[in-house]
Amino acid sequence: KPSIWIYTFSYFIVVMIIWVSISTTIDNGKFKQYIDDPKVGDIYETKTEKSGTFSKKDYYSYMKVDTIVGDRIGFKQCLYEATVGKRDEIKRKPEDEKWSEEIVYYTKEELKQYVASMSNLDQKFVIDDIER
Repeated sequence: KPSIWIYTFSYFIVVMIIWVSISTTIDNGKFKQYIDDPKVGDIYETKTEKSGTFSKKDYYSYMKVDTIVGDRIGFKQCLYEATVGKRDEIKRKPEDEKWSEEIVYYTKEELKQYVASMSNLDQKFVIDDIER
């Protein structure tokens, strides 16, 4: 009779896959709820994939809700973007230095599409997090 330890790694992998899928579903639900009920000052963390010399890299930036007009949400975009390890440097910059004056509008439905994974290569960016 084989020991239970032989199957432990397989059980661990199955549990991790289930945990990741549940976590992703919960996050996407939270994001869609925030998009349906936006508040001025919400900050959306965005991720963009860019091709480098040898590989692709993810770059992060932010958009801040400035105006809400019906189904459209107006954002001030962050003037900076950074790789995953340098995101905090953007957050530490003074507020008056990091936001553009131009307001970019997205409909709520457009934003919900950006919550999905990066499997859609036509997307400009993916919403990675929303801070309220």
